[in-house]
Amino acid sequence: GVQGHKRVSSGTLHLLKQDYKIDYAINTENSGNMVVQAFVGRSEGKIHIKAKELHFHIKDIFPQFKFQLTAFEIMNQILAAMGPEMQSPGPDTWMTFTKHSDLPNYPQIRMEIVEFHHLGYLVLEFQIRTVPGMTDETITQDLRRMLDKFEDKYPYLDTRVEWPSRTKTRPAASTSRDHPLVQSLAHWHERVTGEPGDVGSQGRSGAAADGSHTHEAGITTVLYGPGGGEKDKEYRLKAHLKEGQPDERIAIKDLITTTKVLALTAADICG
Repeated sequence: GVQGHKRVSSGTLHLLKQDYKIDYAINTENSGNMVVQAFVGRSEGKIHIKAKELHFHIKDIFPQFKFQLTAFEIMNQILAAMGPEMQSPGPDTWMTFTKHSDLPNYPQIRMEIVEFHHLGYLVLEFQIRTVPGMTDETITQDLRRMLDKFEDKYPYLDTRVEWPSRTKTRPAASTSRDHPLVQSLAHWHERVTGEPGDVGSQGRSGAAADGSHTHEAGITTVLYGPGGGEKDKEYRLKAHLKEGQPDERIAIKDLITTTKVLALTAADICG
C-alpha cells in the first residue's frame, strides 16, 4: 500500500481495486503518534492563458494596441486575483468552501510552474491544499467564474482550466473525534505510553496523505504513525534555515509504541 505514496498513491489505488472488504483504515503517516482525524487534500491543475502576441514597438507604432495587455501582464493580474500563497485566504477569495474547525488555516494555494509556449501563450500550474467539500468540479467552477471576469474585461483573452492535470486528486478527509476508531487509538496510545492520546490535525498540519483515497472509497480513515508531527519541528526549522540536515531517523521506542497501539486497536475494534 505504500508504493508511490509521496506523489501518485499507486500502491493504495491498486489495493483499493482488490476484492477486499475494508471497514476501517489507519494510514501510518508520520504524525508524531498523534491521532489525526482530519487532514487536507491536495489538488493540482493548470490555467491556460492565451492573448495576442505583442512584439517590441507595436504599442508605440500602432495606437490601437497601446492599452492591450500581454499574456504576462494578464497572468500577473490573475495571480493577484488568486491571492497570497501558503496563507489562509481572505474574505474576498475566489474559492468556495466551508471553513473546517480542525483545518482553520486552509485551503491554501501554492504556485509551481509557469510554462512558456510563446509570447501569447502561457500556462500557470499550481496546487491547492483543500478542505472537505472542495472537489475538482468546485475548483474548476470557481476558477472559471474568476477567469470569465477577465475575459469580459479583455476580449482578446482566451483561458482554459485543466483540472486536475498531473495526478489523481487527494480529497480532504474528516472523521468525527467521537468515532470508535479515533477513540480506540487515543485510548490505547495512553495505555501504552502513559501520555494522553492527542487527537487533532496538528500532527499532519498542511500535509496530504494516501488516506484521502481510502476515505473517498467509503473507508473510515485516520492517520497515526511514528516520527514527524510536533516532535520534528525543531529539525525542520534548522533544515529550512540551512543550519543542518533534517533528522529523518525514527525512534525505536516510537516504532514499538505504534506497533502495540495498532495491534491493540485492531483487537479492540474487531472484537
